[in-house]
Amino acid sequence: MSQSLANRGAGRPKSNQLQGEELREHVIGAASLVYSEHGYRDTSVAKIIESAGISRPLFYRLFKSCYEVIDIIVERANNALIDTTKQILATNTSLISMVSKGIDAYFEWCRNYGPVVGPIYREISDKESPAYHHRHRLVASMIEQVNQMLFEHNQPELPVVFLDGLICVIEHIGSNTFWPEEQPETIVEQNRAIVKRIVLASLVFDDKSGVVPAISLGNIQG
Repeated sequence: MSQSLANRGAGRPKSNQLQGEELREHVIGAASLVYSEHGYRDTSVAKIIESAGISRPLFYRLFKSCYEVIDIIVERANNALIDTTKQILATNTSLISMVSKGIDAYFEWCRNYGPVVGPIYREISDKESPAYHHRHRLVASMIEQVNQMLFEHNQPELPVVFLDGLICVIEHIGSNTFWPEEQPETIVEQNRAIVKRIVLASLVFDDKSGVVPAISLGNIQG
C-alpha cells in the first residue's frame, strides 16, 4: 500500500498543508484505505475526499476519476510483484526453484500489501475493475518469464491455461491467508506449504506411472 501521509498515523500534516506530489500521494494513500475497505464498485469520489480531507474540485484537479486513482493503487502493487518475479527469474535456473521462491514472494507480497490484497483478488474477474486488467498483464508477464526460461534450457513450453490454473491456486490461498486479516504464522506457513504441494506436484507429475511423487515439507519449503 502507498506509504503516503494518509496512513502514517497521528501527527501527520493536514491536507491543506500539502502541495504538489506530496498532496497527490496523500490522496492516493487515502484512496488505498477506502478501496481496501469497500472495493472498486463501492469506492466513490465522495468517500475518497472524505478520507483525504480535501474538496471535490481539488480531487478532480489531481485525478480524472475514481477509476484513475484506483488504477494507480493496483498498478503499483502489481508492478512490485512483477519486479520481484523478474529478480527471481534472473537468479534461478531451475523451474522448481524459481516457482518455489515465486510462491514465497507472493506470500510476502500479500503480507506487505495487507488489506488492499483482498479487493484486488476479489476483482480479478470483474472487467470493470482495474484489478482485472492488471491481473491479465501480471499473469501474461509471469507466463512469458516461465516459458522463456524453459526455452533457454531446451525444455518444452507449458500451456498457458495450465500455468494460469496454477497461478489461480497461488492467488486464492495466498490472498485468503492475509485477508480480511493476517492469519497466525503457523497458518501462514501451513498454507504456503499447501500451495507448494499443489503447484510443485503438478509440475513434476509423472504421467507414465500415474503417481504423484511425495513432496516432503522440506522440499516444499525449498
